[in-house]
Amino acid sequence: MSIQNDQGMTLDDLLSFRESPESFAATARALRRDADQGGAHAQFLLAVLLYEGHVGRREVLDGLALLRASAAQGHPAAAEMLARVTTDRRDQFLIGHALIYGFGAPADVPGGLRWVSDAATQGYAAAQELLGQCMLHGLGVAADPEAAIGWLRAAAKQDDNHAQYALYGAFKVGRGVARDEAEAMRWLRRAADGGNVSAAYALALALRDGAGVEQDAADAARRLAELVEFGHVSATEQLGMMYVDGVGVARDVQHGLSLLVRAKRDRGGW
Repeated sequence: MSIQNDQGMTLDDLLSFRESPESFAATARALRRDADQGGAHAQFLLAVLLYEGHVGRREVLDGLALLRASAAQGHPAAAEMLARVTTDRRDQFLIGHALIYGFGAPADVPGGLRWVSDAATQGYAAAQELLGQCMLHGLGVAADPEAAIGWLRAAAKQDDNHAQYALYGAFKVGRGVARDEAEAMRWLRRAADGGNVSAAYALALALRDGAGVEQDAADAARRLAELVEFGHVSATEQLGMMYVDGVGVARDVQHGLSLLVRAKRDRGGW
């Protein structure tokens, strides 16, 4: 099979092969051979498969490189897609994220941050959160905690729970902002209620111990139980001890010990 000179194969034609995994895999291999030989149309089709994750995990950087190669040969669809992905804020974030973490190429944190910064400036919450984290900790850019807080706030206002959890940490220790325990706990609760697992666990422990919030062991036990359902090992351990001691729940030593045994097993202790 060769796609190199078959300009008639459309993306819809290509994706229809997914109904037959063997045919789809064979087509992908043929595209790779033809793309490596410089076929512009094959480069474009393979770029879409890789960039959009149709053949497994997204390979954003490989897809981008193929788009550029195809567009350089004058392939109109490749040129159109390249123009879109290099200006769309979500795609800018995907490219920057891949460069920062080295997904598909050696990591290039400063280069990745340039893409992420463009997306953040356009208001993309995930990019604002990542840029804020990098600036907060000096990763690939000079540390600037105060500027970092601005980006994290922008993302948090769009309900990005990772940014909300980061603001909790910043207010708790006074990094980039004045230390404010009440504000820290407000952001922690928002992050936890928004689905951030680390925040949910931290809030549960704070409620159990009355650390920064009014003590509510029953609510803590409820929150830990929700985490246990998702396989959170530390939550399983903490809830087990609460059952053994009868804190926030009716004392049930047998159930508590079963949770502790489960936690030890899940940690690889046995």
